Amino acid sequence: NALCGAEVMAEDMLFATLDPTSRQTRLPSGTEVIFTDTVGFIRNLPHHLIDAFRSTLEETVLADFLIHVVDLSDPDFESHLNTTHTVLDELGAGEKPRLIVFNKTDAADDELRQLVEDLHPDAFFLSAREQEGFAPLLDEVESRIAALLIIRKCMIPFDRYDLISLIRKEGRILSEDHLDTGTVVEAALTPRLEGQLRDFLMD
Repeated sequence: NALCGAEVMAEDMLFATLDPTSRQTRLPSGTEVIFTDTVGFIRNLPHHLIDAFRSTLEETVLADFLIHVVDLSDPDFESHLNTTHTVLDELGAGEKPRLIVFNKTDAADDELRQLVEDLHPDAFFLSAREQEGFAPLLDEVESRIAALLIIRKCMIPFDRYDLISLIRKEGRILSEDHLDTGTVVEAALTPRLEGQLRDFLMD
């Protein structure tokens, strides 16, 4: 909700929702991304439920990377952290790149935060309630997305200007050169977007 300006129900209760929620938002650079919030994970998940969870949590397998949000104010947070790692392994997403984010820094004392920072030096710390600490996380998200993009040149005919709008929405235009036959665009593209533009690629 805090990342996307959404108002999806957020309750401290088991299975507040069994459906993943996806929201599109614009990063500071202008890049549009989709964040998907999955159902929470459970310790010692019975094996007969793993298959049921696969469909609910398939976004974890399909995602470019994961953001693992941990409640810093929960005394048992380390156990929850390990539970999530275990369930991700069972779902086949154990090797997926991930960022660890400790939320609720406003509800945790400074001594605990320092201890956790020492244990998890690459983690991010924020307070969704106070809207604090998001900038470093978003910078890292931007960096991760940039690493996924492919730089290509395209010749876009004048009658397909909709493709330039699509590139602006899903990729990043680096330069434009308007010619008599169309517009040459150098852009950073996602693999999916590159596939959509394959008939217009110049190299």
